[in-house]
Amino acid sequence: MGKPDTYIIDLKRILTGPVEFGYHLDDAFFTAVEAGEILGGQVDAKVRVEPHGGHHVLSFSMQGVVRLTCDRCLDEMDCPVDVQRALRTKFGPEFSDEGDDLVIVSETEGTIDIGWYLYEFIALGLPMQHRHEDGGCNEAMMRALEAHRVDDAGEEDEAD
Repeated sequence: MGKPDTYIIDLKRILTGPVEFGYHLDDAFFTAVEAGEILGGQVDAKVRVEPHGGHHVLSFSMQGVVRLTCDRCLDEMDCPVDVQRALRTKFGPEFSDEGDDLVIVSETEGTIDIGWYLYEFIALGLPMQHRHEDGGCNEAMMRALEAHRVDDAGEEDEAD
């Protein structure tokens, strides 16, 4: 996922803002995350950090392409990524990811590692079904699927 500190943002140092960070997420990033669904990709990410009194707002903007497995033919396919998400942070006694896009950051440390959030926001932005465009699937696999397809319409079970 890059060097261990690559995705760590020191929120205590961002008193005025906004401050922007840029990242290029490549195959090495997706391999390091070890989350499986995304096989690799090339995604450019910008993270804008804005302090607002006792909390910070992190705005994520990511564009690029990720490689997935097609649900229909099982070949690899490219899927475009265009994600806009926000995450709110506030300081507290210890780290907590409460959901609802709110993260409690340990006041002692004052830092947040956004590596997992980069991956998670990309994964959440993907379509539910991963399929090639019509005609883009592996033809041999599509022929095999068609040969083994069961047509329930109009056929009665012989046991009835």
